[in-house]
Amino acid sequence: MLEFKTPTLGDVEKIKEILKNVTGDNCQMCLGSFYNWGPEYNLEIAFAHGCLVTKGGRKGKVNYCFPQGDGDRKKIIEELMKEDKLSFYGLLESDVQFVEREFPGKFEFRENRDSADYIYLVEDMAELKGKKFHSKRNHIKYFEKNYNWTYERLTEKNLSDCIRMTEKWIEENEDKIEDGVDTELDVIKRAFDYFKPLGFTGGVVRVDGEVVAWTLGEKLSEDTFCTHFEKAFSSMRGAYPMINREFSKNELSSYTFVNREEDMGLEGLRKAKLSYKPIKLGIIYNAQMR
Repeated sequence: MLEFKTPTLGDVEKIKEILKNVTGDNCQMCLGSFYNWGPEYNLEIAFAHGCLVTKGGRKGKVNYCFPQGDGDRKKIIEELMKEDKLSFYGLLESDVQFVEREFPGKFEFRENRDSADYIYLVEDMAELKGKKFHSKRNHIKYFEKNYNWTYERLTEKNLSDCIRMTEKWIEENEDKIEDGVDTELDVIKRAFDYFKPLGFTGGVVRVDGEVVAWTLGEKLSEDTFCTHFEKAFSSMRGAYPMINREFSKNELSSYTFVNREEDMGLEGLRKAKLSYKPIKLGIIYNAQMR
């Protein structure tokens, strides 16, 4: 029987050790996903048979993520299969192959396009070269010409400025926030609380000294950075591409890829993410035991 518990900061190093070989194609497998959003999805973790197992859900439905680590994943799945209506969320293609090989015909799989991660070349984000990024460069040129702007790294010293900006941003976008205003702000504040202990990295753009855009994320794998949040005032033309470019150029040079997470099936967000020409999509699957 697996023993699940709410993750604490005391679990960080153990989680990091297990996830050190994780692929950059799945943003669920990083600390920010566990600690920022965990309380909203009743997330719990268990360490068993050399692996990390997570479960969570809303409205009474519980999903498990595929066991992570080099331990006995088959044994863990066998234990979980004793439950009724066992379901997994966020399996990569390699996970699907493992389950099909070890438990042939026991699960039904479904591609989850709305939760596919958008993965880009850092070089593309930092340089925006070529015809495909012409409109992005035009927006940035407008921003550079019309605003007295500066860029700086996100630190504990400017977190409070970013919170104030976010509160204004939420007021402007209240009708567009799917999970509700309180949830959005709570998750962001939680990320700022964890900024130092979880080793997050971020960037800030100011205009006339005031924060107009910020972004935050973390290392996902040796070659991939994961961006968890990006906020900018849409009323300021060029603010979004500006924070993306400046952050990529100044903070992400040691990475090859940046994972900018999923679009959640939102048409406008999907259009925006596709406009940056992802190099690939991190397709994931859901699995339901037959």
